[in-house]
Amino acid sequence: SAEKTVDTLVALLRLPRGEEAYAQGILHNLSIDLDLKVNGELFDPLAVKSEPWFGEKSGAKLLESQPRVIQAPLVLKNDLSPWEPVQRQFWDWKPEVEDADQHIEQIYWARESAELIGLYVYQYAVQSQGKEVVNIRNRLDNRAYKHWRIASRSVRDITVGGRTLQVQEIVLKASGRELLIWHWYRVGDYLSTDKYTAKWDALRARLLSGRRDAAIITVSTPIQAALNRQDELAEAQNTLSGFLDRALVELETALDISVGEVN
Repeated sequence: SAEKTVDTLVALLRLPRGEEAYAQGILHNLSIDLDLKVNGELFDPLAVKSEPWFGEKSGAKLLESQPRVIQAPLVLKNDLSPWEPVQRQFWDWKPEVEDADQHIEQIYWARESAELIGLYVYQYAVQSQGKEVVNIRNRLDNRAYKHWRIASRSVRDITVGGRTLQVQEIVLKASGRELLIWHWYRVGDYLSTDKYTAKWDALRARLLSGRRDAAIITVSTPIQAALNRQDELAEAQNTLSGFLDRALVELETALDISVGEVN
């Protein structure tokens, strides 16, 4: 049942946090997350005089709530100057993603610097079995472009617009060309870089806010030849950072608008 799912999964999710006894109690955290209250006060499962809880469980309600559907097209409405969308394709690669409800696949060009960015966003309005961001059919080594191969993969902390977030950093190679890629998941409004955390984020988002939407976000740029490898990567990283400084807030707003989270 939904209630048993809430009891079991949230208890597993809520690992100890903090030094105080209250902060370490899984049962207390379970009570907080499910908003269990008696006479307006939080239900204390360990209190001497506590009786078994027989009230409603808000978490169970969220699990049973009707999912949101697409309410608006996924578009970036505002100007991203100096970045301009262009129709020309400068490389024959994009992520392989199946069954997304909406997507953005767009090349951007900064006229003065001649820098190029590929933006690839794939949104699922409602995640379900076989129709979700974490899926074996969703991959960066796109089988339609087998000449591109993953040369390296790591996790990197980046700062964008005053925020720090983690991304997967991937280098793709093909016949003397290279692309630097930053890749992450947005599940509800949680960000993650690996499939296991994304799965947990889906549970947290559904339990705590009722959100079931998720997106795969990928940005790419060519790695230009330089005197040394460190300079090559640094230049490409700066290009990606510069683009996200302008685009990330717009993108996250667009994702929220499309599922009715903001107007």
